[in-house]
Amino acid sequence: MPNDSVARLIELVPPPGGTRPALDWESVEAQLDRTLPDDYKELADVYGAGQF
Repeated sequence: MPNDSVARLIELVPPPGGTRPALDWESVEAQLDRTLPDDYKELADVYGAGQF
């Protein structure tokens, strides 16, 4: 279930259609050598790597 901010954004700007490949956040964070915020990961999971 999306957090409140992401849920509100989904209401205002529906995500693009289609399926997006699941991101391996553990691998991404290991490559970056840092932990990413959960809301950022949720946003990327919902909207993909696009632009507004």
